[in-house]
Amino acid sequence: MAEDSSKEQKVGMLKKFFSGGSEPTPTPAPASSSSGGRANDNIHRTTVKDIGQIKEIIELAVTNQATINVKIPGEKTPFATHFATNVAADFKTREGQLCLLVAPLDPPIGNLRMRSASFLYISFFTEYFTAEAKVHFLKNLEDRSIQLSFPTEIERGVQKRSSSRVRVDPKLNITCTIKRPAGFTYVVKLFDISSGGVAFYPEETIPPMTDNTKLILTISRPAQKDIELPCTTLGVMKRDDKTCFRAVFNHKGESQKEVDNFIMTLVEKVRAKRIKLFQ
Repeated sequence: MAEDSSKEQKVGMLKKFFSGGSEPTPTPAPASSSSGGRANDNIHRTTVKDIGQIKEIIELAVTNQATINVKIPGEKTPFATHFATNVAADFKTREGQLCLLVAPLDPPIGNLRMRSASFLYISFFTEYFTAEAKVHFLKNLEDRSIQLSFPTEIERGVQKRSSSRVRVDPKLNITCTIKRPAGFTYVVKLFDISSGGVAFYPEETIPPMTDNTKLILTISRPAQKDIELPCTTLGVMKRDDKTCFRAVFNHKGESQKEVDNFIMTLVEKVRAKRIKLFQ
């Protein structure tokens, strides 16, 4: 019990630390960061080099079951994984070397490609902070988990995004449509979604849409109530060779709760898939 109380107290202190409370004097992060210059204007970043603070950052990420994005140089999109231990302080190999232990990458091709990469960029976030670091592949273990080198520094930021995007598996049994102002309806696929907006791509040829077009996005799932979301388009972007439209939601109240519950379901499905892959 004392150990649990101590752990809760430590997590509480870390939450305060990452949400803007008192903290040690950080080293300002350079404009071109270890993450390859992918700095987000919404996040104030500092570079942490103290090994004790790095361990605390990772411990809180493990406690929060944070998803890890792994960027392999030369690959267009990151791969996904999670920490392969529930023991936050378990950072050492059998030889006593510090390391990170993660589950196999998703999609699985990343497990092969990372072996020949000279380094990897990893990033993860919780409600309180974002973190990015440069590491390299060490080896695969018999239980299929992966040892990565322990970061010598972490680029840490206070999480200021109002919402975080979740990638939508195209194989899920989800049907989506958009209804244009003139009343025409088109079938689309979700690329990602957050509590504040969505990215989608058409399953068929649709007429051009300008920015600020008003739409009704409907998400349909078997044996569940449809989610109807008024939204406004923000522009077009390229993702995985797909032309995606991004839109911001204009909803409030009950529909906001429906979106949040839908996102939670997606997160659980992704996590269950990775755990199954790891087993």
